[in-house]
Amino acid sequence: MPTTSALAGHVVPGVDGTTVDFDARRGAPLIVILGNRYTQKSGHQIIESLRSHPATMSVPVVQVACLRDVPKPLQAMAVRHITAGYRGQLADLAARRAAVGAPDVDESTLLTIALDWTGEVTGSFGFSATDRTTVVLVLDHDQRLVARITEPAAFAAIRAALAAASVERTV
Repeated sequence: MPTTSALAGHVVPGVDGTTVDFDARRGAPLIVILGNRYTQKSGHQIIESLRSHPATMSVPVVQVACLRDVPKPLQAMAVRHITAGYRGQLADLAARRAAVGAPDVDESTLLTIALDWTGEVTGSFGFSATDRTTVVLVLDHDQRLVARITEPAAFAAIRAALAAASVERTV
């Protein structure tokens, strides 16, 4: 049985002056990718895998960047770097969608970035700024935690968790 998510009640700053309100995400399945500077590449690979498969290409994803160790004088530079990377990701994902003939959507509604400056959100799942392995959380439509995935073959485990949560019709 899924357990309640530790994300409830959290509102985290996002890029471009936005906020990520996890309570507002209820009603649909959600994939949350916890990352830091060491896991950025693997997080992007997971998202590319999700967006390259018809059964998972429209499942919303929130990337939570653990930024607790970024010194105050470097925070603006970190935000600029993350924002530029995010914009590049959105363009790449739109191109992937077009390449498989999927309908055009605003990718920013399916992929958002939360900036966890305090480590409160990521820390509640045992993830820190020094971890070297991406953590993927799969939540059902009520934001109950269905799976916490840390394995290299994350895509297969994510699909299995989504299927178990009755999110996907086929696996």
